[in-house]
Amino acid sequence: MRKRCLFLLAGFLIFLFGLQGAVSAADTVTPFPEAVESAEIPAPLSPKPATVLVDLNSATTNQLKTLPWIGEIYSRAIIKGRPYTSKDDFAARRVIPSVTYEKLKDLIVVAKD
Repeated sequence: MRKRCLFLLAGFLIFLFGLQGAVSAADTVTPFPEAVESAEIPAPLSPKPATVLVDLNSATTNQLKTLPWIGEIYSRAIIKGRPYTSKDDFAARRVIPSVTYEKLKDLIVVAKD
């Protein structure tokens, strides 16, 4: 039984490492180099930017979720921590991570009642 397992393992390793050397330089040449030059690389996925400033004291859950990196959990936490007196007050309470706050600070406002 041990012998059979060793042979299977050895065969697998030979197969695995044998494939790495199987790619030759001819395989890396593209048949249509002009297609590669003109091809556009898609932009990486990133959160959608908010188009208007969002007031942390009056925004609904759905309005808060329009902010990048803010989902259901953070929007509920923001609403639960209301009212905020300023952006600094919001940041000091650490309702959201400070890294996230730094990314959002230009997209939010805190209106005083």
